[in-house]
Amino acid sequence: MIRRRIKVTSITVTRRDLDKNKFRSGLSGASWQRVKIMNIFKKAKMTTADTMAPRKLTLAERKELEAMEETILVAEEEVATREEQLNDADFQAANFAKIPELVSELDQKRAAVAKLYTRWEELEALAS
Repeated sequence: MIRRRIKVTSITVTRRDLDKNKFRSGLSGASWQRVKIMNIFKKAKMTTADTMAPRKLTLAERKELEAMEETILVAEEEVATREEQLNDADFQAANFAKIPELVSELDQKRAAVAKLYTRWEELEALAS
């Protein structure tokens, strides 16, 4: 008997596992294998979308990808402007009480830029 292995994430299935109850169900061999494999995917908490080929970009995602570079540039300019303000001695003297609040806003803007870069990478991966 030839043993074929099908690797599904961390579960290994042998041909014997697939053929075990083939005759009880009344399904043909190929149909029974499909049923068993789908049950294994369900047990592994995988969806069929995870096992299919990568999907294409939707229209909204394509538009988002086209505008992403400009969005990132605008966000980086906001970060640079805020950094210049915080590094200016006159601004610091005039707004001493607001400095902690402005620094936290700067950190939020930096995090937003990082999220934009991550999203850009995700969209580029889907596009290719």
